[in-house]
Amino acid sequence: MEKGKATENTITRSLQNFDFHLNRNIPKSTRNTHSTLRSSILPIEKPKPPSLVGLCLGVVGKHFEDIIEDLGDIASNFPADIKVKLFRPPDIEFKLCKVRSVQFGQKGIPYINTYDGRTIRYLDPLIKANDTIKLDLEAQKITDFMSREKHKGSFETIHVQDATGHEFATRMGNIFTIGKGSKPWVSLPKGKGIKLSIIEEAKKRHAAQVGAAA
Repeated sequence: MEKGKATENTITRSLQNFDFHLNRNIPKSTRNTHSTLRSSILPIEKPKPPSLVGLCLGVVGKHFEDIIEDLGDIASNFPADIKVKLFRPPDIEFKLCKVRSVQFGQKGIPYINTYDGRTIRYLDPLIKANDTIKLDLEAQKITDFMSREKHKGSFETIHVQDATGHEFATRMGNIFTIGKGSKPWVSLPKGKGIKLSIIEEAKKRHAAQVGAAA
């Protein structure tokens, strides 16, 4: 019994000589006979919470793996006489590019530089700078192009008229041809890209509210 009490007192006295760090349980000595290094505490790196982007990527990655597995199961169970075809919007198959310059390389081979950084060789000799080309993305070939009309003047000014009859003028650098005549080559946004004035937008909202109430 006395031996047990002596051991307990020894342990108690030993523990009184140390002040345990709360975060990493690193004992810090409180004796005056120790060197100045006794109070040195290692810096503690708190675990960083996962970022929102990381969480989103983790969730998307998990669902993406599930989608791939589901598609694989579906494809493996398809009958042999049924062919699966991928349908894509027509606008994805080509791209409209504006010609920055027309130059000649080695052996007089012509090529053009576009505003999106492309270099295309063996082009139609009628293609000039500031024209719009229709580029087949799969074949990487020019399938059609639209020439820009040029008029005399100190600055090349373009007069534009939209479908509602509004007319305005702007410099040539602000214009990008996207279709011939009244037929666009690409899909247009809501309202066919026509910007309405504040009064026109208010009238349009009022007409929509009246129509919904009726």
